[in-house]
Amino acid sequence: MLKNILADLENKDKNLIRKYLFVFAILYFICRSIILLSNHFIYFDEANAWNIAAYLDLNEILKLMKYEGHLFLWYVILMPFAKNDLFYPYSMQIINWLFAFGAILVMWKYAPFNSYIKACITLSLPFKIYALLARCYSFGILLLFILASLYPKRFKHPLIYSLLIIIVANTSVMALVGAFSLGLMFIYDLFKSGKIENISNKTLMLVFGIFAAGAFLVLAQLAGFLLPSYAVYNTSYTFEFHFMRFYFTFDIFHVCFVLLYSFLLISAGKFFKNDFKPFFFLFLTHAILIYIFLQVYAGECWHFCFIFIYFILSVWIYLSEHKLKTNFQIIYSLLFTVFCLLLIMYPSDYKMFHGTSNDLKEHIIQNIDDYSHAKIFFYPCFSYTKEIIPYLEKYKLDFYDSHGNSIRDIDAFSVQYKDMEINFPAIENLLHDGEAGYIITDTRNNTLFLKNIKQKENLSNLSVMPYKTLLPAYIYVVKKIRKVY
Repeated sequence: MLKNILADLENKDKNLIRKYLFVFAILYFICRSIILLSNHFIYFDEANAWNIAAYLDLNEILKLMKYEGHLFLWYVILMPFAKNDLFYPYSMQIINWLFAFGAILVMWKYAPFNSYIKACITLSLPFKIYALLARCYSFGILLLFILASLYPKRFKHPLIYSLLIIIVANTSVMALVGAFSLGLMFIYDLFKSGKIENISNKTLMLVFGIFAAGAFLVLAQLAGFLLPSYAVYNTSYTFEFHFMRFYFTFDIFHVCFVLLYSFLLISAGKFFKNDFKPFFFLFLTHAILIYIFLQVYAGECWHFCFIFIYFILSVWIYLSEHKLKTNFQIIYSLLFTVFCLLLIMYPSDYKMFHGTSNDLKEHIIQNIDDYSHAKIFFYPCFSYTKEIIPYLEKYKLDFYDSHGNSIRDIDAFSVQYKDMEINFPAIENLLHDGEAGYIITDTRNNTLFLKNIKQKENLSNLSVMPYKTLLPAYIYVVKKIRKVY
């Protein structure tokens, strides 16, 4: 009797600790998000998705994905807001934050972790970034967490599980890696584990039909992927450069973190020894991500965070069907807790998530009379261009890229990935006699700009005026051009 009472009291204490940890972690997550978002100027990748959703139709968005390197669902979600110019950028930020918050709630509800690990993940670096950066990643992580929660029941709901895998695959390439791995694991289970007996032939055909249609849709979007021109022209745009910049410097914290994570990866096979599938998921996702970063696209910190997300998911998948039995597994789980704790402490510079074009936006608004009677050409047509256009939409300015394409046309979204030339004949044809135009660039691209401006020497009827440096920060420069009579 006394033992039962003591056990009940112990359980009540544990439940009370869980509640306190949950409330603290969630309130901290919400307060931190509010503070960071209130000081955040939209980054160009965030704004670019809004512009695509605002100006392109669904068919054009699908065609553009091979240049974007992502998939279409995030743009479709933004379309009702972007096409009606509703509450930019707050609507986009709120949607993204709700996805990140939803992922946190799913983890607290279904993940087979103790409350300390869940609190650490809630406060970790990945969720600092994904709650702040309004892009497609939070949506994919939410769906990946839902898939992990459904993993033990995947044979009871094979159609829902397979459909969710395809939806995840169409959120981003980073989430596609996980969806592909989970899809292979599910197919293996169906054929090799005897589970196929519990599923009717009709359901099985529908599952493979869903996978086939999903694979076709992904390939149709990403076939012929092209690197963005800034990654081609900028020789420092490498995985090593970005990884060292964002994730590793030679100090005690980073060395300890890398050593711990390396040990966890190397010894993962022993931890997952009762079930090779989570081990397969861990190393397949890591191998594909490393291949992408080294051979396809160098990546940024918000891409690198998926390495940690997939490690967490592999442990989640294993613990959802297995209990810790050996002493090594218990020690490994303790080190995993330390790893999650270190993710909270991981240093990050939030300036790298901020747009840099607020001054340029304010400059154009202050001189709106000049700019409203001229044509504005952006060189190159990304970065600051994408950041300021949604804020200036109400002024109905004539924006063009350096090839003379309207900024609202699909060609303006794709040409930035093809080259960084200035097409002066095209610009000249757009200007009426005596009409002013402005070519705006940033100082990071001055060398290429000066190289391109030499083309002007062969044009007799286009007058190029001297540089005028704008703004206190000296970030942007403008050349005023005028077609002469």
